[in-house]
Amino acid sequence: MVIGIEGLVGAGKTSICRELLNIIPNAVLLHGGNLYRAIVYALLQEEKNILKLKFKLKKIDIKRLMEKYKIDIKMENNESVVYIDGIKISEEELQSSLAVSIVGGLADNTRLFEYAKEYIDNLKSEYNVIVSGRALMEIYPKQDYHIFITADLEERVKRKCIQYNGYEWEKI
Repeated sequence: MVIGIEGLVGAGKTSICRELLNIIPNAVLLHGGNLYRAIVYALLQEEKNILKLKFKLKKIDIKRLMEKYKIDIKMENNESVVYIDGIKISEEELQSSLAVSIVGGLADNTRLFEYAKEYIDNLKSEYNVIVSGRALMEIYPKQDYHIFITADLEERVKRKCIQYNGYEWEKI
C-alpha cells in the first residue's frame, strides 16, 4: 500500500511518518521534500547568493538538475537518504536552506513527477510505502490513503525555530 502524508511546513509530517514506520509492517519512508532540498543544496554549492541564483534560473527542469548534480535516493534503515555525486548528505544539511520555495516556484516538475511515480511503484512492489511531501496527489494519485495534517501557526513557527536555530521560540 501507499500512504501519503501531506501538510504545511512544521505540521509534523516527519514525526507522524516515523510513527507509522514503527507500526506498519514491511514499511519504508520516502521523504519527498528532500529531493528539492538536495537540488537547492547542490545549486547553493555553485552559487552562494540565492538572489543571484533566482535571477539566473528560468523554468527549471528539476529532473535535469537531479541528473546534472548526480542526485540519487537510496533506502537506508527503511528511510530515504540523499546522495549527491556519491556523497551522503545529512538530514541537517538538507534542512538548512530556506531557499527551497524559490526553486519550487521556478520548477517544471513534469519529469520529476514521472520519476517519483516510477520510484514509488518500484518500492510498492516490495514494501508498504509511506510518502511525506507536497503535491502528492499530482505525483502519485493511486495512494491507498492520503492524509493532510496541520498544526496552528504558532506551533509550526515554534517547531521550525527549534529545528533551524536550536532554541525555543518565544511569542512577543
